[in-house]
Amino acid sequence: MVSEAQFNADAFVKREVVTPELDGLGDDLCRLTGRPRVAAGTKGDHKHLKGGHRSNEFVRESPLCTNRTYTFQSGLSAEQERHIAAFDFTPGEWGTAANRAIMRKHTARLRAAMLDGSLAGVRQVIGTLDGEEVSATNADGSSFDADDSHLDHWHLTFDRRRCRDKTLMERVIAVALGDEEDDVTPQDVAAIKAAILGDGGMQMLFTRVEALTSGRDPHTGGQPNVLHQRLNTIARAVSQIDADLSVAEQAEVLRKVLGDRAADVGALLAKK
Repeated sequence: MVSEAQFNADAFVKREVVTPELDGLGDDLCRLTGRPRVAAGTKGDHKHLKGGHRSNEFVRESPLCTNRTYTFQSGLSAEQERHIAAFDFTPGEWGTAANRAIMRKHTARLRAAMLDGSLAGVRQVIGTLDGEEVSATNADGSSFDADDSHLDHWHLTFDRRRCRDKTLMERVIAVALGDEEDDVTPQDVAAIKAAILGDGGMQMLFTRVEALTSGRDPHTGGQPNVLHQRLNTIARAVSQIDADLSVAEQAEVLRKVLGDRAADVGALLAKK
């Protein structure tokens, strides 16, 4: 067993680098989901002595490494040799049914995207597809064993050549959160409109989002969850918009918050 003191004294641990892009993935994912920053992790502690949470250089050279083949890559640049290449995220409260429900969705989306090639640069996805068994998959479709902590947090191993690829990190977020796949029903539009137009609908919207993301009937109620932060961001942006602006101008103000859906929200605002 390697002590924390031994680990911290290792020359190769000291040389490891978490790229700004990988670190930014954690920043952005926690901000968008309302999770505390500690919910995302990159560089491993003294219990991580192999794999993507360690640098390629550590895997090859450190006397502390326990597996010199797992996640090792050849042909890297000197900079890439030092990059941490794994990312962990806990989407909800550890051990809860709500967290397991989100884990199932995130894992399924990330795994599918990796396997169909739309997350090129991700080499492994570990999580759970059913909330009961761990799913650990390589990009070639093969599976491997992973511990049951991955029932409550998902793990990605990146190609060590792609740890500075900001576009890839942004794609991970889009896939995990499923923004491009969400179906918007007429009831959702009504809730959004009520919230934006100040008709006392923000709580209704909170309730619908919480219910939809937890897999329950959105009409049965429930307590607001971590997506409040995203909705509050939208609400603050809306409150700063000049009502006399055109629909296109209003949409432009919201574009940074809502992306391609800004025009639709702008149209709703025009009905004030």
